[in-house]
Amino acid sequence: PCFEPWALSLLLKWNTQDTVSQKEINRNNAIYTTVQHNRNPYIDHPEWVTSIWGPASSVSENFNNISVSIFPNPAVNYVHINLNLTNNTNYELSLFNSDGTNIFTKYKNNREEEIDFSGLPDGVYIVTLKSENFFKAQKIVVIK
Repeated sequence: PCFEPWALSLLLKWNTQDTVSQKEINRNNAIYTTVQHNRNPYIDHPEWVTSIWGPASSVSENFNNISVSIFPNPAVNYVHINLNLTNNTNYELSLFNSDGTNIFTKYKNNREEEIDFSGLPDGVYIVTLKSENFFKAQKIVVIK
């Protein structure tokens, strides 16, 4: 682990108590456009902090009676996504790299989906699934 448990707990508590301010958003935008040309994904998507650094969860999770499974993780070339959706439930599927760059966003309504990582480099990615009834962010490690 990269953090001692007490430090991770402190950082998660801090993230909850000190939410992203407009000043931090402005600074993130300025650094992106003038200096580093990369973004802090935790400023753009603060909800990722708990999904990535929060307590470990099982491969399957339930949100409003919607079960989401994303596997395998770590992945080599493909990740499979299974959702137990009601008919015609629309959702947004997005993939981000570790610096927060959106690789793609697709709008889906099927219960099974596959993400092809064969054309992408090894690394850490974030898969998000979002609808009006649920949100799921999952860290995926790709090792080829």
